Amino acid sequence: MSNPKDSVLSKFLSKYVPSKTRRKDVNDFVSHLTFLIESAILGSKVHLFGSTVTGLDLLSSDVDIVVIYCIDSLALFEQVLLAISNEKFRSILPIRDSKIPIIKIQTKNGISCDITFNRKAGIESSQLTKQLTKKYVHLAELGRLLKIWKTNRCLPGSRVNGLSNFSWILLITYFFQKSPKQGNSLAEILLNLFEFYLNFDLSTVISIRETKNIITRESNNWNIPLTRLCIEDPTNIKFSVTKALEDTAWNQIY
Repeated sequence: MSNPKDSVLSKFLSKYVPSKTRRKDVNDFVSHLTFLIESAILGSKVHLFGSTVTGLDLLSSDVDIVVIYCIDSLALFEQVLLAISNEKFRSILPIRDSKIPIIKIQTKNGISCDITFNRKAGIESSQLTKQLTKKYVHLAELGRLLKIWKTNRCLPGSRVNGLSNFSWILLITYFFQKSPKQGNSLAEILLNLFEFYLNFDLSTVISIRETKNIITRESNNWNIPLTRLCIEDPTNIKFSVTKALEDTAWNQIY
């Protein structure tokens, strides 16, 4: 027998999930953009990553694209900008002076797209997230619910030194791996997830890898205080996805 609370949560989520028509619009846009870039820059490869790939996208989600090519990222930035400059998008905003050069596109039918260059980490984390959603049945739904929750609470994301969406996925996965108390319904699992981290020992390094080795901040030269969350990046185990997390942002989250 289904849990009535699950029906309420599913109905709630359905308001935020893109329709089939919307997904087709996104796919058509990505196909067109890929053709433009790869035709103009022979040998380049356009990769889609992020929530559009993992299936955790919401109506408000951006489309994330990375262009890979064997030249300097800023030079590639300029070539891509030239390749799309004549397209009749609603807006094209090139941002050269940021830590990560990015081109922001807004289409006339409301699709927002971010284009980055020569960064493979997003591709790898998206592939892993897809694998995890297949392994853990409720992960995708929990991922969407937490995205909505953190947006409504105005919690800081990775662009303002908060937690990335991938960090939240790793937190959910670790909960599934370690918590003895999970529950049978989505509603129970969500409540137990919050309870698990409410009582969590922050000195513990969160790692979803199956390893007998004790993972510490010191062994990886991570200068992350014991009072702040530390999550190992499973796609690059020498890196912590919370390394850039700042005290101000962490205090808002926890």
